[in-house]
Amino acid sequence: FEGIGHEADKVELLILGGTWSAYSKEYREWFVRRCLDAMNTASDAKYAPVDSLAATQTYNAKASHRNVGLVIETRPDWITPAEIRHLRQLGVTKVQIGVQSLDDEILTLNKRGHDVASVRQALGLLRTAGFKLHLHWMPNLYGATPAKDRADFARFFDDPAIRPDELKIYPCSLIKETELYDRWLAGDYAPYSQDELVALLADVKP
Repeated sequence: FEGIGHEADKVELLILGGTWSAYSKEYREWFVRRCLDAMNTASDAKYAPVDSLAATQTYNAKASHRNVGLVIETRPDWITPAEIRHLRQLGVTKVQIGVQSLDDEILTLNKRGHDVASVRQALGLLRTAGFKLHLHWMPNLYGATPAKDRADFARFFDDPAIRPDELKIYPCSLIKETELYDRWLAGDYAPYSQDELVALLADVKP
């Protein structure tokens, strides 16, 4: 970044994809420590990595490439008080949650494995602990309609227990060799047309 003229003294580290909380604590601590080692080494060629996350974090706090934000991605049903304590230990500042929908029927039809109650509980725990909340919403899931999706989107901001700091919108994708693809072949599922999707997003966007 510095080579092309950007400042790199403050770094936001995003660890995305999959369910971060499903990995072992040992692996997660190692991964974060090694990311910080990279920042520390870039700051000081004589830096010698150590096998202590806390010591690595302490060094990084005064390094010329400081990690000022750490973002992870997980599921609502993985958030517990113990998990929150570990996220704090890692230095996480923002949590992305794959909510996908706030309609229990649609969550069940799409085999998400969690319900809206678990979303509210997870967000309550995270918000109380001071984390920034970045939620994911997926229109056009199996069982959804444009009208249902409009109502679903409204819940994200009408419900005081939800109201994220940030929201990522990514429509459902139809991929071969999946149950959804089989439903499409059987005529039980239809992706929105481009015009339908554009109209939906134009309607719901504040």
